[in-house]
Amino acid sequence: MRPIAFLMRTRGVTRLHWTDWISYAYLAVGLFLMFGPVLWLVMSSFKTEAALTEFPPRFLPYGQKSVAVPGEEGLKPVYRVKLPDGTTRELPELRRIGLTATHVDPAKPDEPIRVNIADREPVREFRLATENYTELGGKFNFGRYLWNSVFITVVATILTLLFNSMAAFALSKYKFAGRSGVFLLIIATLMVPPAIVLVPNFLVVSELGLLNSLWGVIWPAVATPTGVFLLRQYMLTIPDELLDAARMDHASTGAGRAGDLLDHVALERFPLAADRAVEERELHAATRAQRLPGRPRDAVALPAGDDGDHAAADHAGVRLPAEIHHPGHCLGRSEIDMASLQLKQVVKRFDTVTVIPGVDLEVRDGEFCVFVGPSGCGKSTLLRIICGLEDATSGDILIDGQRVNDLRAADRELAMVFQSYALYPHMTVRQNMAFGLENIGTSKAEVEKRVGEAAKLLRLDQLLQRKPTQLSGGQRQRVAIGRSIVREPKIFLFDEPLSNLDAELRVSMRGEIAALHRRLKATSIYVTHDQVEAMTMADKIVVLRTGRIEQVGAPLELYNRPANRFVAGFIGSPQMNFVAVTAQADGSMAPVFGGQVVVPGMRAPSAGAALTLGVRPEHLSLQPQPGALALPITVSQVEQLGGLSLVYGTLPGGETRITLQSPGQVRTAVGDTLTAYAPPESCHLFATDGAAQSLR
Repeated sequence: MRPIAFLMRTRGVTRLHWTDWISYAYLAVGLFLMFGPVLWLVMSSFKTEAALTEFPPRFLPYGQKSVAVPGEEGLKPVYRVKLPDGTTRELPELRRIGLTATHVDPAKPDEPIRVNIADREPVREFRLATENYTELGGKFNFGRYLWNSVFITVVATILTLLFNSMAAFALSKYKFAGRSGVFLLIIATLMVPPAIVLVPNFLVVSELGLLNSLWGVIWPAVATPTGVFLLRQYMLTIPDELLDAARMDHASTGAGRAGDLLDHVALERFPLAADRAVEERELHAATRAQRLPGRPRDAVALPAGDDGDHAAADHAGVRLPAEIHHPGHCLGRSEIDMASLQLKQVVKRFDTVTVIPGVDLEVRDGEFCVFVGPSGCGKSTLLRIICGLEDATSGDILIDGQRVNDLRAADRELAMVFQSYALYPHMTVRQNMAFGLENIGTSKAEVEKRVGEAAKLLRLDQLLQRKPTQLSGGQRQRVAIGRSIVREPKIFLFDEPLSNLDAELRVSMRGEIAALHRRLKATSIYVTHDQVEAMTMADKIVVLRTGRIEQVGAPLELYNRPANRFVAGFIGSPQMNFVAVTAQADGSMAPVFGGQVVVPGMRAPSAGAALTLGVRPEHLSLQPQPGALALPITVSQVEQLGGLSLVYGTLPGGETRITLQSPGQVRTAVGDTLTAYAPPESCHLFATDGAAQSLR
């Protein structure tokens, strides 16, 4: 009924609007153009051969009327005859000689009537020529023709999809040198006229001895440029993260349900390689079995929450059950063997572009490490290198001291939460969470156990039968996290998982991720461009710029003691203010806009040096302070946030912008001149190369 209701929906309420008339007319024309030829073809299949040659053609099948005549064999065709007296009668024809036809009245068979053929016309009546179908078997070998048609159609379709799909996938998802050239070459073949293509196709088919074979019809049409192009355009719509998730879940490797078939084929054609693959799978399963014995589990206390509906919970924050005693593997610290991570001179190049020039980093067991930096700084690329979705050009990746560069993404025992969540749209929540476990041969009972426990922990137990399209953004994120938890990885990886959420939900979810980390004590690496997320969630922050590590340290360490101007400006919100100053002979500094400002306690490295003085907006005050740096500000904008005020302005000259953050409500307006005071202990000094300098 829904389709009918949809079709009957109109703009007009009591009567049809003129746009409704146009819409329905357009729909009717469209249906006629689409299905009219099909109906005509169906009706034509019930016409006689004579009716097919008639002009003008008729839509319905008509045949000449025929009747039985006493004393004559068979049925005789009926004509509408014009008699010499001017009357017209319907009479059957007995015979015809030249231009004269002999007709007879069936009631008077002994009285023949001769007329000129110009004085008659056939009598038509609606008649289905069912003999077109019933006599097929008698006229020719219909079964053979039907089999040939079905065989060619099915096999050609399968082979065409197979070959075209492989080419389309390579051209859309694989990165290799010359990909664009190959694609242009394929597209260029569309410009070749079909008549020209038929000649070499015929020669090839002839040389292969396939002229009298069905394969001679199938093979020339297997790989078509049009098919490759259309499938490529479709595959470009498939998110790359979805394919990456499949790689992490063993879906595209020799493991899992798909891998069982591949192993079977490999055993027959490549026994040595297949034996090795099977051994690797068995070793992987055995290792996990040793790592996951049935040991005592810890009780994990989680934040209390209410039992309101899930939609409301999504916008109010994800509230977990008050307390859960975890009987399964995936939720207690004792069950998950976390690991340390080491990067040694990791370099990544794309063709001639070096995106990561060389990174050294160590993440300790159980640490929550956040990669932060502006867009394009290489943080996501570095994360993909760690999990194996990208290969390092050089350098070593070590997990628990073991080099994993040569291991596939699925074999590194890591779990990734993607930016788009990368949930399989055709699977339910339960299936999404269980997919990776099923692919590595985990027993059904164990899968159900882990999925159930993770679902309970993340408040997904009422949503297990839903598909991703039926979930909110917060619920999808929890499913993505749950899919990672059930795998019991050594390291959790998060690639900007909150970027697709609204501001309110983003705040609540980052708190829940941090709380989950504290309870699982899981080694986690989190990528974000949002420095607020980094400050509130991290044990350790790694600040990246153009692929290089600018500083590594605890959040407050980076806030209080930034290593350079970039870190100082990136960490903290609002951003740190920077004022150009010149060192004086007495060790003081003077702002470049004029007027020497002596700041007690500050010491410049050398007289005349051009430096940059930094002070955070929250450290500026409108209240005079002894010994503080005084900055005259012309107000350009004021943001009153209720309990907090942000004042934006410029220093004399109008080139240097200053932001002041003040508690409460500031009574000022655009154009006013204020004096902001910065205590010396809150100031930072940077050299021309950006390096932090001592102030004392």
